[in-house]
Amino acid sequence: MQAEEVTAARLERFKELPAIKKAFELLDGLPEGLYYHVKAHTEDVLHEAVLFAGLEGCTEEEIETVAVAAAWHDAGYLIKQHDNEEDAVRLFEENAPEFEGVEDVRGMIMDTKVVITETGPHILMQQQLSGPLHDADVSNFGRSDFREKADLMALELGIGMQDPMARLKFLKTSLAFLHNHEWHTNAARSIRQAQKEANIIALEEEIRSLENNR
Repeated sequence: MQAEEVTAARLERFKELPAIKKAFELLDGLPEGLYYHVKAHTEDVLHEAVLFAGLEGCTEEEIETVAVAAAWHDAGYLIKQHDNEEDAVRLFEENAPEFEGVEDVRGMIMDTKVVITETGPHILMQQQLSGPLHDADVSNFGRSDFREKADLMALELGIGMQDPMARLKFLKTSLAFLHNHEWHTNAARSIRQAQKEANIIALEEEIRSLENNR
């Protein structure tokens, strides 16, 4: 079977797990004002995480654990918009107490936190099993829908992209994120890197155009 067929079969099975079903039930209650971190984003991350974990040769138990972490990784948005990883962990532990891999899921969710440094935003990884989830969470970096997703993020952050200066600042931050980013799995590197490089070039061209028109 092809990787996508295997992934589809796994997802069909995983979505019936109580720990994952409960996450998606709760995500129906996400507040208004979110445009990027919506339920569809979690569904996307779940798919990509299961795909990457499978291609990396993870065991079925490991892939299931990655899937549960993917389902809950942004549940903190039910509570607040920023610094919500601990909220996601708390909601997971309260609503899926029967899941055996609690420690692994907790660690993977905390590993999705973005850290801002002098060189721009980074995502740091503490757990080896976090690799597929890390890559899934930013899979759009290496896809053709990168700019579409970036615009949704800007909208969610309240950035007026019609303002050339605000647009330029946001795009420069996005470019720094792309430059700082590295794939953690060979699977994502193989599937997504070429498009990521194309996205960097396109973003650099857009930034140059904005700068030339100032």
